[in-house]
Amino acid sequence: MMKKYFIIFNFLPLLVFSSLRDSLNIRLIGAWPYDFPRQVYPISHSIVYLAVGHGIWIYNTTNPQNPIKIGEIPFIEGRLISEIERKDNLLYVAHLDEGFSILDITNPIQPQRIGYVELSNTQDIYIQENNAYIIATDTFFIYNVSNPRNPIRISATPIYGGYIWSRQHIFVLQNYAYLGITGIGLLIYDISNPSQPREIGRRSMSMEEIISNIWIKDTFAYISIKKGWDSCRLKIFSVSNPRNIYQIGEWRRISEDVGGLYIRDSFAYFGYTGKVRFSFGLDIINIANPRSPSLISNCSIFPTDIIILDSLIYVSSYPGLGIINIKNPHQPVILCHYLYTPGWILGMETFNNFAFLSCFNGISVIDFSNLSNPRETTHLC
Repeated sequence: MMKKYFIIFNFLPLLVFSSLRDSLNIRLIGAWPYDFPRQVYPISHSIVYLAVGHGIWIYNTTNPQNPIKIGEIPFIEGRLISEIERKDNLLYVAHLDEGFSILDITNPIQPQRIGYVELSNTQDIYIQENNAYIIATDTFFIYNVSNPRNPIRISATPIYGGYIWSRQHIFVLQNYAYLGITGIGLLIYDISNPSQPREIGRRSMSMEEIISNIWIKDTFAYISIKKGWDSCRLKIFSVSNPRNIYQIGEWRRISEDVGGLYIRDSFAYFGYTGKVRFSFGLDIINIANPRSPSLISNCSIFPTDIIILDSLIYVSSYPGLGIINIKNPHQPVILCHYLYTPGWILGMETFNNFAFLSCFNGISVIDFSNLSNPRETTHLC
């Protein structure tokens, strides 16, 4: 009996059934699950992982001015990536709709998935020592991952009052977990006993303040927020006394959305990603005096996520990977800008074993001769 194959977008799943009569018995046999970049993680200065939709692209960045794509990690089950964290030779990948995966990256070119935990709506993950701290479905989870092949849940603490499908973020420092929950604000938990996390501080924020990122340094919390349609803010709070959290400083940008955030030394790297007015960029802000942050330089890039390694910023940027030299933060130099990723799939034609995808950022040619492992062969900008 002849099998019939269907290709559907917007990502590219390959479905099979044996006849029209058997059309209700459809199974997924492969996918090319990539779209816009959302997260970036440099494994080293020569290998960078870029989360693009439901998978990861691997780049050789030995020459930061000419990165070369050398591999793909598809999550064909439709697992949209919301966060990437690394500890030693393990990569922890949070999936917005399906929990989190653990990958062995001893060989970073050919990572192997060795562990998986199923959770709903996994917003963020943070790794400290042998524990994974996770926000998913308005619950604060702690898992012991000392055996990455068999993560064990230690605790699950409900969070009441937040927006289940809105942005939620976590930062862990020593015995404290800092949770940024849209609809609630900033929560501080004592996690010295991970089986019984205890809320010890809270700073309420308005419902219209959508929390994008949170970072803790010294006794200050840096929180990037989108408020309304055109206001992006970096709010700075004193958290030295968790029972008395108060704001001490603020930085503002007119833009429709907030991008990545990274704090290092006396600088904040604050991304904003407005699309409608083309109001996007990366501000480098002097926070030596957190009560009075001041701009020292700016890069014209679209930073959805930011990671700094030594003197280089690695950026997930529409429509691809960006690399910026910040040896002198007052004069940043963009080394690589806008390597493409496919973006939304807008249309498609097939010929023999190839699919020609009209994407947001050009045309991708996909070889699906191996239905379980389709691969991109060419991209035309």
